[in-house]
Amino acid sequence: MNVLEIHLIQTVPAANLNRDDAGFPKQVTFGGVPRIRLSSQSQKYAMRRRFREQFDRSKLGVRTRQLARALTEHLPDVELGVLEEALELVGFKLKKGVLDTLIFLSWGQVEELAELLRANWGTIEQTIMANREAQVKAEEGGKKAPAKKSLPKGLVDEVQRLLLKAKAGDIALFGRMMASLPEGNVNAAAHVAHAFSTHAAYPESDYFITSDDLAADGEATAGMIGERSYSAATLYRYAAVDYTELVRGLEGDQALAAEFLKAFVEAFVKELPGGMQSSHAAYTLPEAVLLVAHAGEPRSLAGAFDRPVTAGEGGYTLPSIRALLRRWQDLETMYGSRPASTARWVALPSLDVRLPDDAGIVASRSIEDAMQDVVNAVTRR
Repeated sequence: MNVLEIHLIQTVPAANLNRDDAGFPKQVTFGGVPRIRLSSQSQKYAMRRRFREQFDRSKLGVRTRQLARALTEHLPDVELGVLEEALELVGFKLKKGVLDTLIFLSWGQVEELAELLRANWGTIEQTIMANREAQVKAEEGGKKAPAKKSLPKGLVDEVQRLLLKAKAGDIALFGRMMASLPEGNVNAAAHVAHAFSTHAAYPESDYFITSDDLAADGEATAGMIGERSYSAATLYRYAAVDYTELVRGLEGDQALAAEFLKAFVEAFVKELPGGMQSSHAAYTLPEAVLLVAHAGEPRSLAGAFDRPVTAGEGGYTLPSIRALLRRWQDLETMYGSRPASTARWVALPSLDVRLPDDAGIVASRSIEDAMQDVVNAVTRR
């Protein structure tokens, strides 16, 4: 394996970045106490959103049920309803004009599919018209509609082969499952853990009113009374990327893999889920970052917080950092260093964190320096 791991300690003030179906901040019980949690999928969605701003879409995928709508960009002269019928003919299952399940394709695949449909449009259009005419005749005669005519098997097979391709950075990182076409599954190169508070933490309630701006003197000004949940927490966040798998998912394109590896690290460090940010503005960055490149097995440091951290004079941040480093050193002592290990550390200077002498970690001057060192260590092997 050729792995890059990211460990973060990050403090978030009053916020509800990732809520459950009842509107409460998501939670998990760990070490016998409740913790505030950010789901894996919410963090990945925030990163994918950043990628859409950072990369040309030709390097990305699109996850949608609106495939016919995506194709209209390349086939503007074809009506949407006709495209929906064409998709059914080439093997897609649709309900009310959309795919019955989400599909994750590269934008390149969408364009290739449009070109394939255009190249065979004469045959496709004839088949659609024949099926429509047969349907009308059956209805006029009060008969059961006949079985629909099919396209040549070679064309349907060509569409299936096209779907197996998936050269897109976000698909290679986060994976793809295609239940109807298992050969098109893509193993995720990036594994993102659910973030959780290093200490016991509970949701709290914010009671609020919405005032009526035109209420007259003496009238009740509360046009609405409500309650919302929020929480505050110091989080441990963790992710690991198998660079070998990333290169494989990008069909051996090492330059593109290196580009997305760096983008992933930067996005994981700098992005958070965006739930209710307009009400909380909890825009924080990590206080401490540990980046590790190696050729061994991934090692989460979550066990450092099985015993909940308690607040000292500096709150939860500094005790959490110390617990993280102790866990790192314990695992290094018990299991040994992993092959070709490069570990870089960055923390807020005011925290005055002293690294253990024998931890094998080198302090970097900036997060950019740390990222560059570990990305180079992974990609140049």
